[in-house]
Amino acid sequence: ATVMYIVVMITMRLMGKRMIGQLQPFELAVAMLMADLAAAPLSDIGIPLLYGIVPMLALLLMNSIIALLSCKFPAVRRIVSGRPAMLIKDGAIDHSELKRQCYSVSDLMEALRMAGQLDIAQTGTAILETNGQLSAFPAAGERPPTAREMNISPGPEGAPLVLVLDGKPDDENLKL
Repeated sequence: ATVMYIVVMITMRLMGKRMIGQLQPFELAVAMLMADLAAAPLSDIGIPLLYGIVPMLALLLMNSIIALLSCKFPAVRRIVSGRPAMLIKDGAIDHSELKRQCYSVSDLMEALRMAGQLDIAQTGTAILETNGQLSAFPAAGERPPTAREMNISPGPEGAPLVLVLDGKPDDENLKL
């Protein structure tokens, strides 16, 4: 399980951020291996259930160790999760970074639309995060003004509360 974990994790890192979507590479590797380890004893009655459980526990332990090391050591985090990649900087597309990430301009346009940016010319910065998501920010001149910039004091902001849930009032939230 440990050897397969390492092989799958390396393979996923080599595939690039675009292939992994929401999960970090090590999380996807664990999910894939867990599914395979769980399926083997379930699909063949001749394989004892313990042959699936023990490697799954080993993966769980390894995943916990890697997560802990990633939290404590930035170098481990960079190896396991990679680094964010800036695809648009100061309104200009970095074509060499697009190529390095195996990301096409049409992929970039689709991700920008999903992030609420319709025009590359109005996008100041776009970052391909380590989980495969694109974070996009409007150019400075395209941002809506903030309350501070307009010298307005909007007052304190509270957390949104559900007042009616499934047709029933929430008395506790109503009091708040």
